[in-house]
Amino acid sequence: MKLFKDIIFKKHPLIEDAEQGNLLLDNGYEAVISFNKRYFNGEDFIHKGEGHEYLPILGNIDYKDKEVVNETYQLMIFDEEDEFFVFEHPFQVGKFYKSDQINSVLKNIQLDINAFNEKNTESIRKKVFDYLGITYE
Repeated sequence: MKLFKDIIFKKHPLIEDAEQGNLLLDNGYEAVISFNKRYFNGEDFIHKGEGHEYLPILGNIDYKDKEVVNETYQLMIFDEEDEFFVFEHPFQVGKFYKSDQINSVLKNIQLDINAFNEKNTESIRKKVFDYLGITYE
């Protein structure tokens, strides 16, 4: 079973001062995990590179005095046909996930993809109904 510890991060191909790792899972799905590097400027954490305005990364590793003080990651999952795999919300990416949350997703996807799909479809439906102010049964 593949987990967070198996990811090898490399420089992001499009965004300066960001990294990305790809992990091919045993069931043919692929996890893409990304993060920006942000540095403390005395007031706030900033990302040195502007990156690509249409491709924001929703995860950061924050450095203060050359020490990591916070780690979050963006998680995208693709199925065997390279289609986005939707989970937890309709935006199709996991935003600001901790490594243990990524491990949980990776384990569930590899153990029982059908149960994972069903659980997350219900979660998305509930969030949409809540947003619309409709009772979900």
